[in-house]
Amino acid sequence: MNTNEANTNGNHVNANSNDVNTDAMNPDATCTTSGTAAAGQQPAHGPFAGERQARGQSASGRSTLDIAVAGGTGTLGRHVVAQLRERGHKVRVLSRSSAEYRVDLRTGAGLEEALAGCDVVVDAANSTSPRTMRATLVDGTRRLLAAERAAGVGHHVCVSIVGCDRVPLPYYKVKTAQEDEVTAGPVPWTIVRATQFHELVASVFTVTGRARVLPATRNVRLQPIAAVEAAGAVADAAESAARRARVEAAGPEVTDLRTLAEQWRTAASGRYALLHVPLPGAIRRPLRAGHLTSERPEARGAEAFGDWLRTTRQRAATEGDRPRRAGSVGGA
Repeated sequence: MNTNEANTNGNHVNANSNDVNTDAMNPDATCTTSGTAAAGQQPAHGPFAGERQARGQSASGRSTLDIAVAGGTGTLGRHVVAQLRERGHKVRVLSRSSAEYRVDLRTGAGLEEALAGCDVVVDAANSTSPRTMRATLVDGTRRLLAAERAAGVGHHVCVSIVGCDRVPLPYYKVKTAQEDEVTAGPVPWTIVRATQFHELVASVFTVTGRARVLPATRNVRLQPIAAVEAAGAVADAAESAARRARVEAAGPEVTDLRTLAEQWRTAASGRYALLHVPLPGAIRRPLRAGHLTSERPEARGAEAFGDWLRTTRQRAATEGDRPRRAGSVGGA
């Protein structure tokens, strides 16, 4: 239930991208939050606030860092870039299409030049294609860490998924292998695991909604978070010391797929059938057990999915975008 690439109403859905596509239940959308983490702001309850306060530093009061963000044009990465820049840091956006820092994690091309002089690297790159996801996420991470060591980078921040080691989906197995590369690698690290993004949940409904059906399997427990709020936790990690630990960012409430589908249908104001999709037992059991949720996340978002849909719809109306249905409102 995380990270699949979709094209919704003509907009590319991606989530952390090194231009090889990026989602992890995280697609591309303009989104805001209800109060705590609009773009460029950190969440109210970040996992690193105590550490900064102990050093007498605020998130925006740290000395300036040179930070490279791989996948800095994706759904999550672009918010990380915006927030780090607003906090006063120098940020380099690394991707295969970047004009200034063009890199390819599948080959290692451009890494040496892109990382020269960097203090921190945030890896928000992603690929969901079965042909390229291991080359990007596992082999690419190994190349990235080697280049970081050669450049003297002091902190590697890896973006991952809550529960990826507990749900036996092919993509999650690759994400778990990526985490293994990080924890065994030569660079001090922090792994920030996030739950599903509101943007990707909405994009899935937008895609299936074209056929007037919505996946609504009962008892699939999820805890989605707005990408901008998850980005706050990633930015906090980037400007703090390496923890050599995993921290989690999750949405404000645990719900289920059927409830999310009903909320999307209400926002769409259309006729959509809710479809129960049978799942293999090996996948159904951990999803029902809530392995993609976090009971005590270090960073908790403030905006629930239904609120996010309304906020995004209002924003689209204000900016003159007329969404064709609620899914496009949801960033798809």
